[in-house]
Amino acid sequence: MDREPIMPDIGLSMDGFQVVRREFFAHTKEPSLSFSRYQTYVNAACLAQFEDAERAQVLINPQKHILALRPCRDSLRDSLLWCAASDGHRRPRKSTCKLFFAKIAAMMGWDQNFRYKISGRLVRANGEALLVFDLAAAEAYPLDGNPPAPVFPNGWRDQFGLPVAEHAQTSEVPVFNSYSIFTIGESSASENVDHESIGIGENGSRC
Repeated sequence: MDREPIMPDIGLSMDGFQVVRREFFAHTKEPSLSFSRYQTYVNAACLAQFEDAERAQVLINPQKHILALRPCRDSLRDSLLWCAASDGHRRPRKSTCKLFFAKIAAMMGWDQNFRYKISGRLVRANGEALLVFDLAAAEAYPLDGNPPAPVFPNGWRDQFGLPVAEHAQTSEVPVFNSYSIFTIGESSASENVDHESIGIGENGSRC
């Protein structure tokens, strides 16, 4: 089949163009984090990024509304068991987190009768690989919906995404400071992030 010839440069300006958010497309194979019925869990795509890590620390930046998962050693304090293993296969594990979900819902103005799903991305910062989730970009699904129809943030109503120039600026990997480490359970702990963590290779494997 003959290819369509490429038109010469016509000087098309990117002004007025928006980069369409990936949340508007099917993204079941991409890392995601969900909150539902006072539980939180990742999908299999998150586990696939870190084949040797069975636990992760939950890091929160309350000012930027960013949540990060940092895979860590099993013995590290305040780490979350994020998977269950059987017959040599790992699968996501749901963790009950009534206090944590209540704090997140209060911070974000979430309705506890919805399931919230946040798409994540694998980033490298300060020599570590982490999974990062923008809580402000959560998709909401009513728990009593059949089938559940997604509800997007109000700020997305009149746009498909960020303008091209603004998108390029926000694509830079942030520096991970001013984060709190939150214990999933009946109590929480706010600490510095200078804990020991496992080394992560370029492909997400432990090194």
